[in-house]
Amino acid sequence: MLKKIIISFVASSLLAGAAQAQGVSLTARVLQEKTVAEAGVKRVVLVPAGNVTPGQEVIYDLSYANGGAKPAEQVVLTNPVPATLEYVAGDSALVSVDGGKTFAVLTSLKVANADGTQRPAAPKDVTHVRWNLATIAPGASGHVLFKARLK
Repeated sequence: MLKKIIISFVASSLLAGAAQAQGVSLTARVLQEKTVAEAGVKRVVLVPAGNVTPGQEVIYDLSYANGGAKPAEQVVLTNPVPATLEYVAGDSALVSVDGGKTFAVLTSLKVANADGTQRPAAPKDVTHVRWNLATIAPGASGHVLFKARLK
């Protein structure tokens, strides 16, 4: 069974208001890894995600750029993990398992079981991913990534 991932990003919700006021723009893409062969050499490239089957991974790529004349300070990017996906990994990301209320590295988070006991949080518990970028110089750009698997 094929499922099409429908991606909609509201850039303003991903960027802290202060960063937008400082001239920072954001572009979001959802990609898949594809193996290609060129001259007998195989390599992995990223292509826009199309039809994705359960169990396949996608990569969320959030690109940012400071088009302002001054450094953008204390920039925070937050991306919700859609309910149809399970978080796999991210680059230097903090995560939330409580709907975006608190953020920390995954290994330090706990979630409540139905009986009220606590267990270590697992990737399937992640609801949001966050990056604290600190300062982005004028004209500077970059990107952050996280992987997720279609349930």
